Amino acid sequence: MKLLKNITLNLILGLNVFILFFLLAEGRIVIPPALQVLGRMHPLLLHFPIVLLFLALVFEVFNGYLNEDSTPSAVKDPGSSKTSPAGRNAVTLLLYG
Repeated sequence: MKLLKNITLNLILGLNVFILFFLLAEGRIVIPPALQVLGRMHPLLLHFPIVLLFLALVFEVFNGYLNEDSTPSAVKDPGSSKTSPAGRNAVTLLLYG
């Protein structure tokens, strides 16, 4: 536990120094255009697939409410054959991060 605490504190200190460096040298740092494009595509590449997984879960839950059942299939039994693969994947990924 002590080792984990030391690693965490050293990591936090290093990241704070890194942030301080960027704050102080903000006007003198030149970012290459290719890296700027990748930085601007970050929301599309990282966050948009997460939103799609969340929407798959929402649609799977509402699919159960629209059927004759009152319990959504993803909630009732995530491993059942009635649950779509997208719903099973969305539930699994949202539960396990």
